[in-house]
Amino acid sequence: MLRRLRSFARLTRPAFLAGGFLGGGLGTAMAAYERAGAVDWGGYALAQLAITSFQLMTQYANEFFDREGDALSVRTRFSGGSGVLVDGSLAPQVALGAALACLGLGAASGAALAACGLAAAAACAVPICALAWAYSAPPLRLSGRGLGELNTALVVAVLVPLCAFAAQGRPLDGRALLGTLPGAAAMFAMMLAVEYPDLAADTASGKRNLVVRLGERGAKAPAYAAVAAVYAAVGTALLAGAPAALGAFELLSLAPAILLWRALARRRDGRDDASLAARGVAFFFVVNCCALAGYATAATKARHRAVESRVETRTALAERINAALDGVRPGIQADGGDVWLIRVEERVAYVQLVGACGGCPMSNATLKLAVERAVRERCPEIERVEQL
Repeated sequence: MLRRLRSFARLTRPAFLAGGFLGGGLGTAMAAYERAGAVDWGGYALAQLAITSFQLMTQYANEFFDREGDALSVRTRFSGGSGVLVDGSLAPQVALGAALACLGLGAASGAALAACGLAAAAACAVPICALAWAYSAPPLRLSGRGLGELNTALVVAVLVPLCAFAAQGRPLDGRALLGTLPGAAAMFAMMLAVEYPDLAADTASGKRNLVVRLGERGAKAPAYAAVAAVYAAVGTALLAGAPAALGAFELLSLAPAILLWRALARRRDGRDDASLAARGVAFFFVVNCCALAGYATAATKARHRAVESRVETRTALAERINAALDGVRPGIQADGGDVWLIRVEERVAYVQLVGACGGCPMSNATLKLAVERAVRERCPEIERVEQL
């Protein structure tokens, strides 16, 4: 039993789930930036559950439907599958059953999003599910038609963040879409990099992905273009209103971009393919981590500004209320009393009548006829004045 659990853990490959959590975090941070730092953690949890369920579904389904090619692959940390179906550690039906179970959990999570009034997030979950299943499952089997790379970039780097973004109650718009494009370009470059180690196996098994179709040299051109597109997308997002912190953090991704570029240039006849794949994965994760850090930093600053603005607003309101009290204070003081503002909560000002007015039977009349009228004339946002 313990051996089977270990084999299932290898089948799951937890490290591959990081991309889904990065996407969910990015979409949430993008929404938080627009919401002055506010986060709906319930919406995030539901969206992330749907995202992770569909991501696990994709992993298990790919292991099941791609096991023929995996049997011919030279396995690396990032390519060639887990190997547990190929070596007989687990029956193939285990992977298929797990994929279908995750599909059901993801569908239930999407339905929960819709039930919570997050229809746009639920709508994003539908193509995530459909395209993720079509990646390796027949009849479409996009990974074998030269469409798997675009499919993965669209699902993982675009639809996943948009689902999390919409789960925060934000309407989907062009600026949100532009915020996902740097990660989409990095994902496309990564997909090409991780396909190089399996080039021979994919060719032999008839899997016609882009590297097989274009050849080991021809596939380099779109990979180079994808790396360059990351920074073009960052610039476009900044022009559309993305925070400056996005550009500052993405400068950190230049180092892994250069390393990936050099690995592509030096690739010859299968040499150092494992290193090439690792650099592609590193590039994708660094680009997305930088994007997440940029939006999260901007959201934190926006939250601080919002808090400061509320404090300033309350201070200004208190000053106006005190100015109104100064207008009625001479008459109250003439009767041996005084009035002080204690606090403001919501749209109510709480004051205290002191001195002779403190226990005077006419204090309520003084409060309503003089104090409240003066305060509401100067501060119409105050609905009433209460005595403590």
